This record gives sequence, structure tokens and C-alpha cells, in this order.
Amino acid sequence: MVKSINIGCFSVILICFCNCSNVDNLPVIKFSVDSASILVKNIDKVSLLQLKDLVKADSGVSDYLKIRIVPSKNSTVGGNEIVPGTVKVVGDSLIFFPSEKFAPGNSYLVESYIGAQFGSIGNLLKGKGQTTVHPQHKILRR
Repeated sequence: MVKSINIGCFSVILICFCNCSNVDNLPVIKFSVDSASILVKNIDKVSLLQLKDLVKADSGVSDYLKIRIVPSKNSTVGGNEIVPGTVKVVGDSLIFFPSEKFAPGNSYLVESYIGAQFGSIGNLLKGKGQTTVHPQHKILRR
């Protein structure tokens, strides 16, 4: 009797733990109010510490965040052109400042590995873990 209660309690705790994931807490990617920069907000503490170290060392941030120009029908810009710029960590946010202003009417693909995971604990226990980390994609139109 006690053994079955312990197994039942363990099962309930395990199910609750497995259903807790960071999916709803993905970083928010958007333009700043004046559209002069791109904000990545609500970064978790672990990723934020890693980013702060990368910014201090002045290397590696481009591996976590890439911004590309999305070609339009009338555009002569290539599809894989990465927008150069600098980043700054402020609070729980990362701010990307482009070298040249974002052009009105253009769309930009933001590819972010910030906070990316192989999968939640629940997915790993269910055997649905991923073999690669998938970035968060967001298209922003200026």
C-alpha cells in the first residue's frame, strides 16, 4: 500500500516537473521604439551571463544573434547578407545597433540562439530530444 502511494506521488511530481518548460519564456525580439535598433528582451539569467562575458571579450556574440536582410521582389539585395553592427547588454535585454540605419520598407530576419535548448526535460524523458539546437526566428519589417 505504502509502496503504491510512493510510486503514485513520484509519478505526479515527475509529470509536473516534465511539463515545466521554457517554451513560453522565449526571448522577445522586436524593433526599438524609433526602429534604430533591435531589442532581444526577457533573456534568462544563464544566457544573460554568457552574453555579458561574450560582450566583454568582444567576440562570439555573432554566433548567438544574426540579422539578415530579407530580399523583396523589387530589391537587388541578396538574401544572405548579414547586417553588421554592435551589441550592448542592458538589464535583461540585448540591444543590436546596426552599422547603418535600417532602411524603411525592408524586412529583416533575426536568428537568435539566445536561450535555445535541445529540448525540455519532459521531451528528453519521452525520447523526443533533439540532436541539434534550433534558433528562434523572427521577421521584422521596418
